[in-house]
Amino acid sequence: MKRVSILILLVLAYLEINAQDYSKWNVGLNITSGLYGAILLAPSVNYDLGNKFEVSVTPIFMQDKTTYSNGDTRKQQSWGGNFSGKYYLSKENIMDPYATLLVGFGQTSVESTLNSFDNSYFNIAILLGNELQIGKNGWNFDFNIGVLSIKVHYRDNLEYAPFFSVGVKKRFLKM
Repeated sequence: MKRVSILILLVLAYLEINAQDYSKWNVGLNITSGLYGAILLAPSVNYDLGNKFEVSVTPIFMQDKTTYSNGDTRKQQSWGGNFSGKYYLSKENIMDPYATLLVGFGQTSVESTLNSFDNSYFNIAILLGNELQIGKNGWNFDFNIGVLSIKVHYRDNLEYAPFFSVGVKKRFLKM
């Protein structure tokens, strides 16, 4: 009986030492599409608010230069940011399904040899997604799809845009 007690204590000590306790901060890098009219590499900084909620900030910057056949050169630059809240349906499993509400803003400046203009917009999206655990070091494969995605231009034009994102997420171990 004494040996069993010692064995149980050793197993519990091993589990305590090797348990992975993650920091509330994590980062992500996604390839996203939809609201910006182009495929975009989007970094994010995320913070856990308890076991089921997470908030996120994603800065947006994109620059594009296109030359048309009639000699017109068009340079487009977009910047902005997205803020999101994520609710996990279950967490700390191999698969962590979630729902996200994303709210953002943006500004697009277009310079052309023919004309130039600025376009401001506000976007909102509801996303369903899943994080799939990769190994045991805090890495996750993150993918989602927009159930509803609306872009409102400063001229009050509504635009429905498909939205998806795939990427990786890294949770950091507590020190």
